[in-house]
Amino acid sequence: MSKEQQLEGEYRQLHSRLRTHAESIAFYGGESREESHIQQKFKNLVRHLRVVLHDHWWFGMIQDFLLKYLGATVAVVLIIEPFFAGNLRPDTSTLGRAEMLSNLRYHTSVVISLFQALGTLSISSRRLNRLSGYADRIHELMLISRELSAVDKKPSFQRAASRNYLTEANYVEFSNVKVVTPSGNVLVKDLSLRVESGSNLLITASLKEVCEF
Repeated sequence: MSKEQQLEGEYRQLHSRLRTHAESIAFYGGESREESHIQQKFKNLVRHLRVVLHDHWWFGMIQDFLLKYLGATVAVVLIIEPFFAGNLRPDTSTLGRAEMLSNLRYHTSVVISLFQALGTLSISSRRLNRLSGYADRIHELMLISRELSAVDKKPSFQRAASRNYLTEANYVEFSNVKVVTPSGNVLVKDLSLRVESGSNLLITASLKEVCEF
């Protein structure tokens, strides 16, 4: 169950990424590559679902056989030997025949109830597997949320200071910095820029670069 949800999440994530970056993908001509990624994830999901459905089908067949047929068959087999041996044969009186039917009914119901209990245990194991899949995904979500919360609680200047050198002055200066979009695309390499206090600066970009942000 956990793997099925993971594959479905990866497949949906590719569709979401395609909708978000559709213009950039069309500009760079990457539709064939995106299609191959989506088709591959879809094939992996379908392959896994086929295996799951195949296992569930055999499991259902065996479970139905145990509940409907094997219990009654075993009960009859267990009762036949004592009956022909004379232990369960009734006497000629009506009370004896009623006692025989009562014994047959009791032993049969006990055996059938036993197999029904085994079937209930098998159903419970399948439900537990499904719940374990949900629990695993929720646990993974909680871990990621804690990691993101720990990053957000850290001051922005402190995070930036761990990678860059910051100082206070009457100007803004960038020295050999890299401009990167949130998706990881590098727009500018080794940018060096200095803007003095009171001066004006006009920054222009193409529509593609604006959409990247």
